[in-house]
Amino acid sequence: MKVVVTLDDISPLISYHGDWRAGSSASDDKAGLYSNNGTFSVTQSNNASATLNFVGTNVTVYGSKRFNHNVFTTTLDGGAPVSATGHPNGDDEFQVPLYASPALVHESHTLVIQDASTDSTQPFLDIDFVIIETQVDGDSTAVIEDGASYWIYDPADAWSTNFPKLSGFSSGTGHSTSHPGASASLTFSGSAIDLYGLVCDTCGAYWVSLDGGAPQTFSAVNQAWTRPQQMLYMARGLSDGNHTLKVTNLGYPAQGSLNIDFVTIYGTQPRGLAVHAVNATGSDAQRTGSFSKPMATAGTIVAAVLIPIFIILLGLILLLWQRRRRGWPFNTPRVDESLSPYPRTVTPVQQCPPLCPPLVIPGHHQQQEQQPAAHPYAASSVVSGGQPISIYPVRSAPSGYPSTAYAPSEYPATTVPSVYPATEAGPESSGTSPTAAPRAGPGSTVSYPFTGFGSGASSGDRSPGDRDGLPEYRESPSTPQRAMWQQRKSSGVLI
Repeated sequence: MKVVVTLDDISPLISYHGDWRAGSSASDDKAGLYSNNGTFSVTQSNNASATLNFVGTNVTVYGSKRFNHNVFTTTLDGGAPVSATGHPNGDDEFQVPLYASPALVHESHTLVIQDASTDSTQPFLDIDFVIIETQVDGDSTAVIEDGASYWIYDPADAWSTNFPKLSGFSSGTGHSTSHPGASASLTFSGSAIDLYGLVCDTCGAYWVSLDGGAPQTFSAVNQAWTRPQQMLYMARGLSDGNHTLKVTNLGYPAQGSLNIDFVTIYGTQPRGLAVHAVNATGSDAQRTGSFSKPMATAGTIVAAVLIPIFIILLGLILLLWQRRRRGWPFNTPRVDESLSPYPRTVTPVQQCPPLCPPLVIPGHHQQQEQQPAAHPYAASSVVSGGQPISIYPVRSAPSGYPSTAYAPSEYPATTVPSVYPATEAGPESSGTSPTAAPRAGPGSTVSYPFTGFGSGASSGDRSPGDRDGLPEYRESPSTPQRAMWQQRKSSGVLI
């Protein structure tokens, strides 16, 4: 994009060497015919010169042609001096080109204009303003005011926003410092930048560095004029990206001040707090400071709509993820019998072996009355901690036998996981049968060759005379009751 920049004669970008002074209406009745309310710089000293360093494709120097002006020379990029005259063909002319360069490559150039008059009656040469044509990457322009958040003033207390020469600043705001070493930095994105500020009699020298490079020295001192919105620095040919501009006050002449107004950034998408969009099509826009407000782009509108939606969706995803980690509602515990290491079986409780039938004692025609058996679960023993000693209840033997309690089980209680009902099982009881002392007649002998109840006695414990575990009553041959025994035995009473 083509950008036309106008530098007034008092711009710090123009360096004056030799005897130059500011033109004024006090010494020139035609001073009002010059631009920028009559500002111009004039010399009448042979060999006095002005130098301009710039980046652009064309440069034009404007001044006046008057009856007391004569020869001057221009030198471009160290080439041979080119002579020209500042004498008019007729009446005096103002704001006319004194020099116009040919088309140039867009790179750094140096132009020197020098008074070369040899006529003492026509010794004058003046400069009114300079127009430079430049090229920048991108087609957008933005202005960042001095109060934008991108600016960093260091130290902050060395800068003032309320000072006497504030009148005429863009947006009515500015930053000023007279402290040597105080600096202002701005980070921006673009391919070119212009810095504007104040030129005055109390202003001083300053440094400007870009991207940490070597600083360039400029001076904003002008004893005759106080002019705001003057270009203090111009950079071209930058890559369209991020850069940092730093301006430092040098503090000389004594108590010299640095005053910052705004910057203009060019590029594809200039970054920063763009307060205004600048019309950079010509010098009038630059000189009058006319601005137009930037319009919101479609991308900005879409971003403003989509970003809140994205944040809400992200919050919902995080909420569901946290609940899943905590196990609600996805990890509700449930019983899965197929995964249990314990089989779901119930071992039936073994019944105690039957008690022995009552004994029939000779001489007694009635069987002893058998006590009713206790309830199978009338009693149980519990050890400390609530675990049962035995899964079998304690029973009492019939009244014809001595009371004997079953011993505690040798198998401990089995505990299974809570998801299954408790299962208790034990081996079949093999308790020892109680032994009752039978009654016998005189001289009789009774033997008990069994150790168990009923069929529970092993065959090795029985004698050939045993019948189903019942004791056989034997008498000696001299026993007088032998006949009675044989009779009862043959009648089946003992069976």
